[in-house]
Amino acid sequence: VATGVSHLDKLFHFAEFAVFMFLAWEATGKRWGLALAISLVYAVSDELHQAFVPSRDASGWDLLADSLGILFAGWVLRANGGLWHSLHRLILGRNRQEEGD
Repeated sequence: VATGVSHLDKLFHFAEFAVFMFLAWEATGKRWGLALAISLVYAVSDELHQAFVPSRDASGWDLLADSLGILFAGWVLRANGGLWHSLHRLILGRNRQEEGD
């Protein structure tokens, strides 16, 4: 991402992979460990893939930003599950009984 601001792309990496972790958590039936593993493996594979694309490069700093985004989202899901359920209900208009929780 060419932003003109030094290292601002790391914020995008962080946010993108935090969202990826939330989506993986939902897709795995709210299995935290599995979602974490899938997200981290994808982050590593994404950076490895970029090493083979001529206009891109693999970066340990990008991988670090990806991983921190994943871990942040994982922390929110583990430590603040009630917050996530409230946001989920607000955004999707569902309550826990409708979801089968």
